[in-house]
Amino acid sequence: LKNGTRFQFRKFQWNKFYQWIKANYPQIKSPHEITSAIAQQFAGVLYTEGFANSTYNDYLVTYKLFFTMMASCGGLTSNPFADIKHLPKETMSHQPIPSEYIPLILEACEDDNFTVIPTIKSTPIKKKEWKTFYFF
Repeated sequence: LKNGTRFQFRKFQWNKFYQWIKANYPQIKSPHEITSAIAQQFAGVLYTEGFANSTYNDYLVTYKLFFTMMASCGGLTSNPFADIKHLPKETMSHQPIPSEYIPLILEACEDDNFTVIPTIKSTPIKKKEWKTFYFF
């Protein structure tokens, strides 16, 4: 990402947390009042949004960084995001599909018994769409 884009995304991430705090904890008026339990609850909300592990972890890094900066500049004594565990790094391969799998993939797309498993991270894809996607 370009620096300007990264800055805009960090701003978006912070605004997401800020809006959530305002909606769920309107009595909070200072970062000093945000506890680890509140941070953990917000992390749970992020998790249910179905982000890729790397995106979820990036959000956590952002919040941890913001609170670290507030600690040095604003006198915070603890970071509520310090103990939230990151998700494991995904092991997605960006290697080409081996040629021996090509006929199997196309055959599966034509098989009535073949189903695509929906995930929280994407909208369900129909078999015909998979076949078209594969050709691209």
